[in-house]
Amino acid sequence: MKTTQRLVLWGGILFALAAAAIVPTLMITHVQDQINRRPSRQQIQDAQSQRAVEAKATSSSKNWFTITDFDVRTHLERGEQNQVKGQFTETITAEFPTTDQNHGLERYLPARYDNRSLQISDIKVTDTYGREITTEVSGQGSDVIRIRAGDKNTYVHGKKTYVFHYTVGRAVQSFDDIDEFYWNLLGPNWAVPIQQFYGEVTIDKELIGSINRSRLACYFGEHGKANRCGQFGWRDEQTLSVAQQNLRPFQGVTVAVAFTKGTVGSAQLPAKDAAGLYAQMAAGILAIFLALPLMYALMAIRKRRWRKNETRQIVREFIPPKESVWLGAHVARLNGQKNKVITAQILDLTVRGYLVVKEVTPAGEHKILGVTRKTGPVYAVEIVRDLSELTAEELAVVKAVFNSTSLGARYTPSKAKRDTNLGSRIAKLNQQDTEPVATKHGYFAPDALMARLHNWSIWFILIMWFMAIGSLVLAYMVSGWSTEFTSAVTNTFFSVAVGAIIVAIIMSIVFYSVVSRSRLTDKGVALTRYMYGLRSYMQLAEAERIRFLQSPENAQRVGSVNTEDPATIVKLYERLLPYAALFGMEKGWMQQLAKWYETTGESPVWSSGIVYNAAFISSMNQFMTTDMASGISGSVSTYSSSSSGGSSGGGFSGGGAGGGGGGGW
Repeated sequence: MKTTQRLVLWGGILFALAAAAIVPTLMITHVQDQINRRPSRQQIQDAQSQRAVEAKATSSSKNWFTITDFDVRTHLERGEQNQVKGQFTETITAEFPTTDQNHGLERYLPARYDNRSLQISDIKVTDTYGREITTEVSGQGSDVIRIRAGDKNTYVHGKKTYVFHYTVGRAVQSFDDIDEFYWNLLGPNWAVPIQQFYGEVTIDKELIGSINRSRLACYFGEHGKANRCGQFGWRDEQTLSVAQQNLRPFQGVTVAVAFTKGTVGSAQLPAKDAAGLYAQMAAGILAIFLALPLMYALMAIRKRRWRKNETRQIVREFIPPKESVWLGAHVARLNGQKNKVITAQILDLTVRGYLVVKEVTPAGEHKILGVTRKTGPVYAVEIVRDLSELTAEELAVVKAVFNSTSLGARYTPSKAKRDTNLGSRIAKLNQQDTEPVATKHGYFAPDALMARLHNWSIWFILIMWFMAIGSLVLAYMVSGWSTEFTSAVTNTFFSVAVGAIIVAIIMSIVFYSVVSRSRLTDKGVALTRYMYGLRSYMQLAEAERIRFLQSPENAQRVGSVNTEDPATIVKLYERLLPYAALFGMEKGWMQQLAKWYETTGESPVWSSGIVYNAAFISSMNQFMTTDMASGISGSVSTYSSSSSGGSSGGGFSGGGAGGGGGGGW
């Protein structure tokens, strides 16, 4: 035991010291990467900016007015470091009420996209004659810039025009195969209606030859909508224009203009830093080779102590375990995507009869700008049985999703994305530590040695943080002295502080991941193996699953299950539907269920008052595979842009950079 203890402790320390040599390299390399970065076509996120803009825009109670005209003019030209910069002029005419409600117009402008600064500068607000208006600009250097135009001591009434001017240093983004101006000319977070919108994008002569004219797109509507703009095209050889009328609050307009790959160049790290970068890289590579044996030793100890080898001895299972989906997922460490666990638990309670799916709005048609569009039915999940027999963790999931455990309470996934209270409840549920519950039920065993080692590690980390803070304070105290001696002392103490902070951070991660996790008991190993065995069975092809049930070794286990009876197969597959959602195979599983429903002519036991037909199966497939999951995750998720840029046809309103929103103040 003492040997193991020393190995874990000193291995973690040595690993942290080796990592301390790597971190400076990673920091410098990260800076270079942020300058040169070419984002892949995988969910380019503008999450922080969009959420902050939306939260701020909707928080105002002074948005009872109308923007009668919103005119945006953009000029794209070659900028510094081979980038493409944009000169933006937004002329906004607002019709304010006659009451003393507003001091002026408030504008929220996202300053980052794909975690990169857009380099917004030269912000000013004028009237139509070019005279500057009293303006307060805040948030520069953060994710969102707030621009307030107007005087806090004066109210405005009637029509008032504001002209916003600003420059964007990085207006064109680089994707895998193209460079692209993917921009929200009108951000989807304006909290007021806009009667007339007009936008122009003028491309400088130096850049016009790089335009890919076959890849142009324009979208409008709420964030995420892919409605195509009706009036979008070339006004002349260098200018694209778009017009849109009668936009409701939180509707935007986004354009995508593709450029030839290479239009946007790479900014280089200053030459004076190159030598230091190469030296740090060499030290980092050496540290990696020194750390690899220690990492291997730590992982070997972890595997042995947490009995991972035993959990790999899998026997296929086809009946759900007696434990709840929630508990099984957490004990078997299948809770990486926590919102899937919640969706699976809700489906489990549904197929067990505690909840039922009901159609609250039938399919229909509606018109958008004169075009008739079909809409699918809207479903809700309702509590229909007393829940007193459920486990504590099952009740916690129901409480988080429904905000109630009473009969008749409903959860409508299509409305969930706008329910911020649901988002906070789900986030709180996901943050709960389930290991104490699993330990109480005998799935994890507290380890006295690991507990002591964990306590020692806490003291060690606290000492390192104390050294770091103390070094920073001392360095600050002597930094004002001008002698060579005190300068050396300052540099030394600062180096110690940085090193101590790095070691403390790495030690925190090492001991959290290696020491703090509980060890599986025999009961925990059995449940983990069962969950993996169930997943292994469900991953089989349909014909192989049936043959597995018919095999001689499973005859006794199947018992009264008749594999020749379609109704029996339906019941078995229904019980496994929640686990299909947990394992990420719900779409294929629902398609198999649909075939068996058609064979038997039965309707799902978890639906009520719905006529069974092919259309129902299709809509339920959408409900189970998409609406349930997106309703839960969407309430706590962030906005993301198109995964393939906007000009290729995969874009949507609000998916580009910039835009933002605003309202009155």
